[in-house]
Amino acid sequence: MASTLTELIAAKHARETGGSYKMPEDEYKKKLLPLLKDAIGKTTITRDIKNHIINHLNGAYRISFRRKLRGLNESLKLGLNSEMLARIVDVRNSLVHEGSYLSPLEDSRWQEDYQFLTWVNFMAICRLCGYKGELPRFEDWQLVGLPVSSTMQ
Repeated sequence: MASTLTELIAAKHARETGGSYKMPEDEYKKKLLPLLKDAIGKTTITRDIKNHIINHLNGAYRISFRRKLRGLNESLKLGLNSEMLARIVDVRNSLVHEGSYLSPLEDSRWQEDYQFLTWVNFMAICRLCGYKGELPRFEDWQLVGLPVSSTMQ
C-alpha cells in the first residue's frame, strides 16, 4: 500500500505539471506504434517474444515511474538522494514487475522498507499541502516497533 501511494502521488504530480508523457498518446499510437510493431514483426524472434515486446510498447509514450519520482523529488524539494530514489524504485518494481517481495517470514527488511516509503509519502503530502519548513530526516523519523499482526509472526 505504501508503494502504491508513492506511485500515485508521483503520477498525479506528473500529470498536474505536464510531465506524464514523452509525447502525446494519439500521436504515438497513430504514427510511431505501427512502425515499431512492423519492425518487431520483421525480426526472427519467436512469436511469443514478439507479442510480449509489442504489448509493452502500448504504454511507451508515458514517462517511467523513476522519472516521475525524480520530478516529484525535485519539484517538491524532498531531498531524496539517488540511493533513496533507487530504493523506492526497487521496492516498487519487486512488487509490480516481479509480483514478489520478501515475506516477514523470510526477512524483516519489509518493515524498514514500509517505514521508508511511508516517510517519503509523508514528506510529499506535507509539501503538496503547502508546508515549506524543514522535513524530517528518515533516520529521525523511523517508527520504532511497528505492530506485527499475529498472522505475520
